[in-house]
Amino acid sequence: MITKTFVALALFTVSAAAGTLTVGPAGTGADFTELTTAVAAAAPGDVLLVAPGQYSSTATVVVNKPLTILGAGSDVTRVESLPAFPVLDSLPLYVVGLAAGEEVRIAGLGLHAASFGGEFATAFVIENCVGPVVLADISTGAEGMIGDSPGLGQIRGSAQVVLDGCELRVLGGASNTPPTPALRIENSEVHINGCVLRGGTQGTLLSQGTEHDGAPGILATSSVVRLSRTAVRGGDGTASSVFFTPTTPTAGGAAIEATSSQIYVRGGSGNDLLGGTGKSAIAGGVLVHGQGGAAVAADPASLVTSTLDAVLTSGADSTFVVTTPIVDGGSPYFALGTALATLASTTKLAAPGTSVTLELGGQPGALFLTYFSLLQGPATATPAIYGQILLDTQSASLLGSTLLDATGAGSLGVAIPSLPSLVGLSVVAQGFSSGGGPPSFSSPTFVGIR
Repeated sequence: MITKTFVALALFTVSAAAGTLTVGPAGTGADFTELTTAVAAAAPGDVLLVAPGQYSSTATVVVNKPLTILGAGSDVTRVESLPAFPVLDSLPLYVVGLAAGEEVRIAGLGLHAASFGGEFATAFVIENCVGPVVLADISTGAEGMIGDSPGLGQIRGSAQVVLDGCELRVLGGASNTPPTPALRIENSEVHINGCVLRGGTQGTLLSQGTEHDGAPGILATSSVVRLSRTAVRGGDGTASSVFFTPTTPTAGGAAIEATSSQIYVRGGSGNDLLGGTGKSAIAGGVLVHGQGGAAVAADPASLVTSTLDAVLTSGADSTFVVTTPIVDGGSPYFALGTALATLASTTKLAAPGTSVTLELGGQPGALFLTYFSLLQGPATATPAIYGQILLDTQSASLLGSTLLDATGAGSLGVAIPSLPSLVGLSVVAQGFSSGGGPPSFSSPTFVGIR
């Protein structure tokens, strides 16, 4: 059951909020019919409730102040950016310049960037944010990419970003340009929880000499990336087409490609890193085989760790044989012989009067404490404990305690009171596990009420 403390905090927060604005299609009576207009008009701290529908504009949704944006779900609330001119790229969402103490939470949106020919470019950029940014239940659904896009999602120069329950899949690519990573991270710290990411594979080969390796699922430079309950796959090499047979063998992309970065694979249900498949070519009349991608390709300046329950697999070469090391490139690699705390919510958006199930993971038989807070604080590390505290310790409260079963799994049901005044509230939950191994904090998970 939900705690009395949570109810009291929720009521206080909603009553003290700066304001709640609604966005909906014409004729629904919403305050705004365009998300771009609503965001521009919102005051810092406002909550925007976005109804199901399609919101198309040539303008980018620019979020440069603390806001909460709650769509109705990434499958029913579509934000589409249209190019101002047919050959120009477009960008649906840009989060930029958050100061310390400011926070942005965006959940339940499908982001689509339309370009010439109906293909797709970058879906979101998060840049130069000191304050926390949360994206939850965000999907991109990119069937193809135009040009040489740096990444379907991009995070640059940002101190504390959480992706929770998001899908970034690059399913195809332009015929003559390098495929696109699902997520590019530069000079940032990012928690990725319960997500699915897939790097791009080159589209139909239309001319000789334009073959490309598959793109990584995640491309990280000078960054810290923590993954839990997340599936990442690299793109495949270039396959033959009815027009041309490749003359250069191409490799599958790594699930994660890292330069001067720290990659922590924290495990949990569904945590699976898989390199892409290599493709063969005929060079000088000889069949030459392309290599599969590594689970993690990291240079010697990087560090890679993974837990006992994380699955790391290299992709096969073009003979369907795996020959690439799981962790390739000279990076130090440490496999932890234990499971760490993981936490995920079964839904990111819930209505008053419903319930949410939190899925817990860690060492078998461990004590798992679940906390929540209305705000995040700066990430804080604690000696001898794996992970970081991201919750605001001044407002954090215990939601429940659970003993994990013999497989290291557990669940916690949370009932949401039938109070309309709770609509617009959002919380971040995080777990702490101890017993049977080293104590650890989970990555955070998000729940919004609408």
